[in-house]
Amino acid sequence: MNKKLLTFAVITSMTLASTAIVHADNHSAKMDKAEHAQKDAAKFAGLNLTPEQSLQIATIDESYQPRFAILQEQIAALKEQYNALDSSSADYAQQLTALDDQKVSLMEEKETLKAQHHEEVFAVLTEEQKAQMESSK
Repeated sequence: MNKKLLTFAVITSMTLASTAIVHADNHSAKMDKAEHAQKDAAKFAGLNLTPEQSLQIATIDESYQPRFAILQEQIAALKEQYNALDSSSADYAQQLTALDDQKVSLMEEKETLKAQHHEEVFAVLTEEQKAQMESSK
């Protein structure tokens, strides 16, 4: 009896955690290009970027956009797989664990890509602009 209750508790908590993670990612996935452009413009507004810097940053952003889009599609597909899970299935826990592992992998890949993007953009900025951007966080 206790083993069944423990198994049920573990599966329930894993399901709730997975659902929360997927929901959080969908919020950022819904942000369209115009919202991203506004966010980026606000981020760099006070830095007095030169036209060359603006062009370099725009080029960097454009080069990363397809990779971020692919990740967002993979995350959306994973959400569909989560939603399609049958909690009464005998191997539900294994399926959920496998999806969780995929989710972790995708999130790590996304964070790595964001860090690379950040590094490339920061390489375009002057030391003063970098300090100003860091202090505005």
